[in-house]
Amino acid sequence: MFSNGILYPDTAVPTTGIKVTSPPFPVADPISSHFWSVKAIPNSPDSKKPFYRQPSVDAARTTRLLVSIESALEFWLPFEHGIEWIDLKNPSLGSLGRPTEATVRALERAVDGVPGIEKLILSVALGELVDYPQPIPMESDIFAYWKIGLSLCADRIGWQRELENWYRVCRHPGQLILVHYADEELASSPSFEEVCELSQSCGSEFVLVDTWQKGGKRLTEWIEEDRLMKMTRVAWNRGLRISLAGSLTFEDIVRMKAVQPDVWAVRSAACIDGDRSRPLCSERIKKLSKWDNIPVEYENHLKRSIS
Repeated sequence: MFSNGILYPDTAVPTTGIKVTSPPFPVADPISSHFWSVKAIPNSPDSKKPFYRQPSVDAARTTRLLVSIESALEFWLPFEHGIEWIDLKNPSLGSLGRPTEATVRALERAVDGVPGIEKLILSVALGELVDYPQPIPMESDIFAYWKIGLSLCADRIGWQRELENWYRVCRHPGQLILVHYADEELASSPSFEEVCELSQSCGSEFVLVDTWQKGGKRLTEWIEEDRLMKMTRVAWNRGLRISLAGSLTFEDIVRMKAVQPDVWAVRSAACIDGDRSRPLCSERIKKLSKWDNIPVEYENHLKRSIS
């Protein structure tokens, strides 16, 4: 239920069996769009259960928008506004705060049998590798991707082997997304090039660039647009997709359209007053959903405003 753009509790239907088939591997040509398409497995008497997206090649590479949610109750706003990728996390625990099992189960119930679910990509934050050196996989088949952070790994010995163990427990190839932190010195995390190299060697499909310290600088204050564009091309040349996040605003996304990442990922920009700890806002999500249909005059105005 919605009131004044704020989401309030509603009930969800019970879950049914869900399975995901393994995608083609490795990733196809990096210039073509290689997102998740539907493939159903009849493992439940309920014919309306959701099945989640497997890699398929589109005619042209396009940029998607991801909105992060913190609960099953927040799922409906981005879904009803046509957001193609919804990510589950616990914002109170940092960039990649891992949600509780109860939250995951609630989301499973919420999405089960929902019309149009076949158009959706779901992902989940797993936390930081330093906090989960021994894999604790997400016991759910609804997530196409798992994301894990590499803070405090730059000077740690053996973290690459820990990461290998995570890859072994993935439910399908390419599921694990490694995160490069733009504020890598603060986060004591590996460089972008190292994260890309490791992602490629381990068969990841995506690399994510985010900020570790929330409430501070945005991605655009750590990395300039020209550098972000080069990073995008570096990822493509390694056969990787790239997602950009880090307290991005609507204006950031519109102004930097030329960067052309595969995904723009937001949380704070979709929340009331731009505060990632507050509920999602319907008006903000509606505005974000139209980021790619903004008049050229407005784009130029945004570019001039920072020049």
